[in-house]
Amino acid sequence: MKSKSRSKRSKAPSSKSKAGDLARLKQLKKLLSESNSDMSEGESIRRLRAAEARLKELQLAEQEGRLLDAEDVRRTWTNAIMTVRNRLLALGDAICVQVAAESDLLKCRSLIDTEVRDALTELSRGKPEDDDAPAPTPAATCGTKGNTL
Repeated sequence: MKSKSRSKRSKAPSSKSKAGDLARLKQLKKLLSESNSDMSEGESIRRLRAAEARLKELQLAEQEGRLLDAEDVRRTWTNAIMTVRNRLLALGDAICVQVAAESDLLKCRSLIDTEVRDALTELSRGKPEDDDAPAPTPAATCGTKGNTL
């Protein structure tokens, strides 16, 4: 599941991004000078340069698409989990009539197993169900005849 914002990262950083970086560097300089007053000037400069280098590495990683936005990752995983949840909750409606009509336990198990495997295979191929579809409720109908569970 690729995030749309990943393509945005391949572009050069915007002036807004650069201004934010400069502000962070200024804050870092201020913090280094305030919190480490007993630190030598050489050590402060070394730490500042190391922080600047790390910031440039992060910017490069972002431009190359190797750095992912934590919110994008969270959103992607949340959507994937909700899709799996909704698909698994819908299994009962999908096969309840077939299972109820079957008296052989092995055939019941096979029907259920096949449906679960099909759902997981579909999800692993990145074909999510409609993410906006509501999850089945306990009062969902079984099959197409309107029988309630």
